[in-house]
Amino acid sequence: MKRSTVLSRSPVPGQGPVRGLSLPELLTGLAIGLLLALAAVGLLASTRALSRQTLDGAELMAQANNAMRLIGSQLRPAGAVELQPLNPMAPLSEHTFVYSPHFDGLDLDGDGVGNGGHVWGLDGPQGSADTLVLSFENRSASISPDCLGAGTAKTLHRVDSRFFVSRGRLMCQGSSNAATPQPVAEALEDFQLRYALRLGTGDSATVQWLDADQISGRWPQVLAVQVCLQMMGAVGGPRLEGPSFQGCNGLDQAHEGRRHIVLRNTFALRGVGRVR
Repeated sequence: MKRSTVLSRSPVPGQGPVRGLSLPELLTGLAIGLLLALAAVGLLASTRALSRQTLDGAELMAQANNAMRLIGSQLRPAGAVELQPLNPMAPLSEHTFVYSPHFDGLDLDGDGVGNGGHVWGLDGPQGSADTLVLSFENRSASISPDCLGAGTAKTLHRVDSRFFVSRGRLMCQGSSNAATPQPVAEALEDFQLRYALRLGTGDSATVQWLDADQISGRWPQVLAVQVCLQMMGAVGGPRLEGPSFQGCNGLDQAHEGRRHIVLRNTFALRGVGRVR
């Protein structure tokens, strides 16, 4: 008959009996873990808010740049008229050109008949957003599209584009579809314009910047237009408080927790040699 032998484990030197965590130690560990989890959640929320603000700012800047590019595409050729040869059969060195007689321009005096106007503006009441109207000769849909990117009917001899603000959106009313203005930018706070007139002749000539109300019948003399777009983002946050900014009206304005973009550009009118 075999005997079973029970071997007793000798204690390891320097190691006492194994015991679990006490209640205070367990609560302390749970508290530290909870604090770390809360810190991670707060960091995640802050990162998401910062990401939304950055994306909002990028979208806002893209809208402002696209709107300014569109306005410039209609401002630069304002007043442009096609040159036509008087003697197309003559040698090139003997060609004589005249301006096309088809462009009648904007109606600047309100009599219902175009009188060569290439640019016209209206100041908004009490400092509100302005209105801008531009015109140049209609050649073809690919060469002279309006602000909607569409060609004008061949029966019309000019391309007109009207920019104005309605319900916080920059609107475009093109001659291709004058009955249905289309928005070209959202979140617009202000749209201000100034017009450059040349005063005097020769070396003594100076350029003066005026508002639309100060032009007083001198629209054919406008050489350039300064455009200012002010836009406000949709995402707020404490990081966007900061100092005030200068708006299109030249006054300091508070951020009010939203991102603001003020974009200014000056466009010289290439067709002024014809209309002045």
